[in-house]
Amino acid sequence: MESIANNISSYNIIANFIPGMISIIGMKYFLNFDITHLNNLWVAVLAYFVGLIINRLGSIVIKKPCNLLRCCKQQNYKLFIEAEKKDSKISILSETSNMYRSFATMFLIAICICFYKNISSRNMLPFLLGFALFLYPYIKQQKYINSLIKFSKEE
Repeated sequence: MESIANNISSYNIIANFIPGMISIIGMKYFLNFDITHLNNLWVAVLAYFVGLIINRLGSIVIKKPCNLLRCCKQQNYKLFIEAEKKDSKISILSETSNMYRSFATMFLIAICICFYKNISSRNMLPFLLGFALFLYPYIKQQKYINSLIKFSKEE
């Protein structure tokens, strides 16, 4: 068990576990999802798994439309790797960007649940603000990463 905990990177904790845990807490209130009968280990595993699903959904629901709308076009992976070798901060910026995407996806899922449960738009406002609060930095961060990659390519 200790070796598993040592092998989980800080990125995985931030991008998967935290959104998963927040989502599980939200599911308790919105969907009456009860986890009180589970021990802490199972709650942690469930939170990580839910967060992993949120992260993957973000790749489909947030990243793909942003690429199609050219909000933040994804660079060639080979260029990304070459730029990362020159500037190690690119990988940290990419992890942060993916964290923003995960949180934006989490809020988007909450908005969908609000529509499903016919919750008033006034009560939906915090989720809309949360979605915008994390979508904008995701797009901004991706553009900055792309500019670093482009700059690295020109050197």
